[in-house]
Amino acid sequence: MRKKKGSLNLSINAIVVLVMAITLLGLGLAFIRGKMDKASNLIDDVEESIKTQISTDFAKTDAKISFPRTTIKVKSSDEYVFAMGIKNINNGLQAYRVSLIYQSGPDDVSGSPAENSLITSFDSIESGKAMALQFFGNLPKISAGEYKLIPIKVMTHNAIATSTYFIRVEVCESDDNGATCNSAGIYDQKEFFIEIV
Repeated sequence: MRKKKGSLNLSINAIVVLVMAITLLGLGLAFIRGKMDKASNLIDDVEESIKTQISTDFAKTDAKISFPRTTIKVKSSDEYVFAMGIKNINNGLQAYRVSLIYQSGPDDVSGSPAENSLITSFDSIESGKAMALQFFGNLPKISAGEYKLIPIKVMTHNAIATSTYFIRVEVCESDDNGATCNSAGIYDQKEFFIEIV
């Protein structure tokens, strides 16, 4: 009789521990989900604020390019995504090509061997380089009076020293869906700094 009572207590204890574990797991998951939702909303707010700023910029001026910030601050071993806008002020549908050109700073940008050279878009940082930029050079056609947002991702290596890079954005019109520039030349250009802090 005693052995049966002991096994019954063991079963009840096992059930109590199991219920407590499931409860704690549920609370933990709810907490993490709440934190993730807040982080997701923050990202949406940042993107929305950039969209609003670019939209306002185009509404108030006859700018062809809107670049919300002239200095982008990024920590070493980090990634940062920002955006620029390109507006078609021409009549009709138009394709554009975006080029990032390394102007000055340490010579350790992936895809850019020297000053005044084109920066190639990379998915990751090249071996021996400290920073890489990921962007879309070929843009879909933009209708007259409309604009498109172009995301640009900055990736930095953990060994990068505090430094400043000077980058120029050139946008040109394209007749072949953004693969090459046409003879019209540069549509517009802007400069910005990437500051590693």
